[in-house]
Amino acid sequence: MQFNLLPVKLVFSVLLFFWGPSLFAQVVSGNAAKDSVSQHASINQKLKGKVFLANGQSLTGVITFYHQLELVRVKLPDITEAALSPIAVRYIEAVDLQDGYTRHFKVLPYNGLGKGYRNVPTYFEEVVPGAYTLLLRRTAKTIYANPTRVPTLNVQFDPPSSTLAPSAADQIGYKFFLQMRGQDPVALENPRKELPPLYGVHANAMRKFVRLHQLDYGNPNHLIKIVEQWNMLAK
Repeated sequence: MQFNLLPVKLVFSVLLFFWGPSLFAQVVSGNAAKDSVSQHASINQKLKGKVFLANGQSLTGVITFYHQLELVRVKLPDITEAALSPIAVRYIEAVDLQDGYTRHFKVLPYNGLGKGYRNVPTYFEEVVPGAYTLLLRRTAKTIYANPTRVPTLNVQFDPPSSTLAPSAADQIGYKFFLQMRGQDPVALENPRKELPPLYGVHANAMRKFVRLHQLDYGNPNHLIKIVEQWNMLAK
């Protein structure tokens, strides 16, 4: 994948007016990402919408989301391009060009990127908003020897028409996180055990809801319904 470096420089010149010298700690050039992008192509995401920047400005255009690189590339209507790391971004609202659904991403501090990395600005997709926010991060997934035995996973999670069937060439992993009332996101390793103790006064109602609708915490579609119900009760 090639980047047009001249337009990127033009964008840098415009953004430098707003950010000053600190820009280079916030915006990653297309040339720097070029060598790594191709190996992560299986989980790249194409969208069209608006990126709200940390300095209060915004960029509108076609967005390529390189999840493994924590990098967003925006192609503007005038064909200039900008590549943005999370520290330069506050919020993204865009339509997924694969399934037509509007997606929301926000930047939050995260401690799970490796030893020595604390409170690092990181991209998260907001799947269920509310007091108990369900967040999502896409990752590369090990390719199975027999792809036909891998459970299908819905990219949008609802409706079934957007189900992503597994293939030997494209495996996407989905990791969920919970953000409680504006706190830092926490990874959900085992939602079946981790969520019920948090329900508090809603524990009985939530247990009945899960049983009535035969929901499985290990199913992403069901997990979303569970967290939606939790938020409704918490209002």
